[in-house]
Amino acid sequence: TSSRIGDVLTSSSWMSRFVMHPHGWQRLSWGLLGAFLILFDVITIPMQVFDLGHVSSLFEAVNIVTFIYWLLDLPAQFFIGIEDKGILDLRLRYIAKWYLQTWFLADFIVITIDVALFIVDGAVSSTSLDLTGAAQTLQVAKMLRLLRLLRLIRLKKLSIVIQTLLYRVRSDYAMLVYKISMNVWIILVINHYVACIWYAISIFSGKDGWVEAYIEPSASFGFSYLVSLHWALTQFSPATNNISPQTEEERAFACGVVIFALVVFSSFISNVTNAVNQLKTINLDATKEESKVRQFIGNHRISTDLGGRIQQFFTHATRTSAKRLMESDIKFFSIMPESMQMRMHQEMYMPTVIDNTMLRPFANLDEIAWIGICHKAVSELCCLPREELFTEAAPAEHAYVVLSGGLSYDSRFIIEQNVHVGGEEWFSEMALWAAWTHCGTMIGEDSSTIMAIHAGKFRQQVRHLGGALNQALHKLAIVLCAYAEVANEQCQNVCLPAEDCVTDLPLPEEVLRTESKRAYRVFAIQKGWASMLRTAESEPQRGGADHSIFSEGAMPRMSSEWRSLPSALPEGRKRLVNLGASLGLPLETESEERQSRRSGGRRSQ
Repeated sequence: TSSRIGDVLTSSSWMSRFVMHPHGWQRLSWGLLGAFLILFDVITIPMQVFDLGHVSSLFEAVNIVTFIYWLLDLPAQFFIGIEDKGILDLRLRYIAKWYLQTWFLADFIVITIDVALFIVDGAVSSTSLDLTGAAQTLQVAKMLRLLRLLRLIRLKKLSIVIQTLLYRVRSDYAMLVYKISMNVWIILVINHYVACIWYAISIFSGKDGWVEAYIEPSASFGFSYLVSLHWALTQFSPATNNISPQTEEERAFACGVVIFALVVFSSFISNVTNAVNQLKTINLDATKEESKVRQFIGNHRISTDLGGRIQQFFTHATRTSAKRLMESDIKFFSIMPESMQMRMHQEMYMPTVIDNTMLRPFANLDEIAWIGICHKAVSELCCLPREELFTEAAPAEHAYVVLSGGLSYDSRFIIEQNVHVGGEEWFSEMALWAAWTHCGTMIGEDSSTIMAIHAGKFRQQVRHLGGALNQALHKLAIVLCAYAEVANEQCQNVCLPAEDCVTDLPLPEEVLRTESKRAYRVFAIQKGWASMLRTAESEPQRGGADHSIFSEGAMPRMSSEWRSLPSALPEGRKRLVNLGASLGLPLETESEERQSRRSGGRRSQ
């Protein structure tokens, strides 16, 4: 079968458990270590032209660590998943094929060169020569060490690690700091390489260059490097220095650096300016909208008092709404593949949906159905301060969950006023189970983010997928509607405390826990009976005793559980059926089910 964007391809091999996700923390940690070693190579490899002195032992130690890391990284690459055009592939065979076609040859060549250089360094250190021969041998060794510049082909891997880190950045200001820092870093690295090349030209030219003219033979490595770096920095900025070229080679190189610096420095200024302007464009739409509001108020001669209030509310609304982006604010999500949208909605909404006390017992019944509910029925919205989320007597189309902020609820059916709702509380849950009408008004206290579950789409999705979750939630609808009807019978003409009647406020935790367990128990018992019935019909009975599942002793638990539901309703079972049938399933008592099953059995006989 062909793969779609967003698919995750896996294999059944026992070694698949060792495959790392390309964007996981294990892969990122390993990649960060490699990124540090790559940066170390970027800085230290060109510095091999200097007489490092006692620092050379530190460099050699890190070189050994670098060699060991890349030696281990070679087989590790066969266990790192790949992502190509939105498809995540964790199959070992395809990972190996991809690595052999891309990075394997380059990694193998670099490791081979490292091995050769270690052998050469060992041979040079063990060879005893006179001073002239030793100097020439040391100079040749320095030249050979520059072959380690081939390690820099791994800079592409550094960019991959940085990109993975940037996927975790959520702030525009952090991205701006990164872009400016990256431009400064590039300028410094260029100056670093120019300084090392400037020093190498003087050393390896065989003539009396600027090193002999300006640096004492006993000068330390640090002093020599800083003098070279100072000269390089002055070529990229309007600064002065007291070092001038002494040979033709040095003069030609200096001219080339000046021309190169003109292009690079102007590009650096342009990139920094663009990064700052990009941050300004983020608020450009709000600025244009504010200008239109101001122009509209002037053209229509709206009073100064009302116009000021409108502009003040606009400023506050844009500031508060900008704190959290909604999915609808980003056009790209509408064209993203549906499979990827489903995965995104699952991660966004599933933890909140199934963590509710009311739905937690049913979380493991059908994962596919829950994913469909999160994808089709759940969305986010923002409620501004003093904005009405819903009003009294309006049809309830959603159940809500407060993700951040808080709201205030008023109702004429309860004693309390301005009841605070917040802290990931659910409210208006009854809209999921019945044709509910709002009993009060919900107003935002501050800028609040709310998760809304569309009741009609929730029921439609449950009915469409059917199965165990459909049956179980049907039982939950029945018991919750029964509880709501009994509770609200008491507050027809009087105001009661909020916990004594069912309004749009969150239902008590103890009630949700008790009723959801009760519904699940009824569902489990009924499902167990169906299994027993199938077993009894498929196996012949043995012996003279009556082993029917309807024999006395098999019935009481189900009968008492199921028949106790309508007894709570003073006006009979018909009203409960109408309230609880919002999931589209007809409700039959246990005795009606048994009679229809038996009559059907007689007709078939």
